This record gives sequence, structure tokens and C-alpha cells, in this order.
Amino acid sequence: MSPQAEIIEWEEASDIFEAFTVFANEPELRWFEKAWKGFIEMGLASYGNDTERHWVLARIITIGIMFNEFCYKAWEEHTDVDSLILELEDSFNLVRLGNMVEKDWLSDDADQSDLFIEAIQYLVYECRSQVFDALCKIFDGVSILFVSLWLSMDESIEIGNYSDEQLDSVLNDCTVDKMCAFDYVIDGMFSLDS
Repeated sequence: MSPQAEIIEWEEASDIFEAFTVFANEPELRWFEKAWKGFIEMGLASYGNDTERHWVLARIITIGIMFNEFCYKAWEEHTDVDSLILELEDSFNLVRLGNMVEKDWLSDDADQSDLFIEAIQYLVYECRSQVFDALCKIFDGVSILFVSLWLSMDESIEIGNYSDEQLDSVLNDCTVDKMCAFDYVIDGMFSLDS
């Protein structure tokens, strides 16, 4: 990365994260903000050229998709990820994006919208492990990451600052949905269909 690196700050990233909100009043934006500011501190929001900028944008989308997948596992809140991705098409240089994707990943007979979705899915696939590892560092481990996600919709609770009672309540009060969501996080927050 060049010494003149730029950063996608929270204010710009929040415009993309808003596409991935699930709940009324968007309380999860607080979780996205905590996560993204951690990415900034770790240097994962910095870029020195257009290709690196596209990778940073892909990290934002990956966080959003992982959050949406968690919400589906935890509360059966379904989102149409392909539609959300299409809303973000203007954020990308399509030629640059096409050059970043392995050609065998893309369909031969897809239209432009489908090709864009496939290209973003490729970037997300490539980013998942790095994004998950970074989230675990930001939230001090897998268990706290799970707690932060589980409590993200409660506006009265500060993201990342949990009492022993809150930790105990979330981690030791098991329901089927909570166990499915916990397994998803423990398994590295991989795609629901992988």
C-alpha cells in the first residue's frame, strides 16, 4: 500500500451499511460503527489505489452480509442479499471489478446485473475469513462477537461493553434459534449455503 493511503471513514461506510440494516430505527448501525472503527484502527479500511478501494468496499459488504446471515439464523429475519448488492452498484467501477474476479467464477450467459452480483459474491467469498478474524479481534473473541451480535438490536446496551450478567444471560440461556446463531458464529460466519 502506498504511503499516501486514504481511508473509507465511518461516515462513508455507513451509507453502505444502511443497506444491510434489518430492524426498525436501525439500532444495528451502532454495531456496524463499532466494527468499522475497529477495521479503521487495524488498517483494513485503508487503500492506496482503486483496486484496494474496491477490496475495502467488499469488506464493508461482507460485514453487512454476515450480519444479515446472523439475523436469519437468530431471528429468522430474511433479507434479499442480491437486491441489497444491486443497490450498491454505483459504488463500484464495473471494469475494475471485472478485472478483480477470477473469470471462471462468472457465468457465461448472465446479464450485467447478474454478473455484478456474482462479482460481489466472489469478493465477499475472498474476504470472509479476513473479516471474521478481524471481528473476533475487535470484539475480543468469538463469544463476545456472538454476544455483540445477539444484543445489537437493544439500543439500551452499549455495543462492546457488556456486564457479566449480560454475558451470562446471552451465553448460558440456550434456545434453538440462539444455538443455530451461535453455531454460525463459532463456525466462522461462513455463508448459509456453503
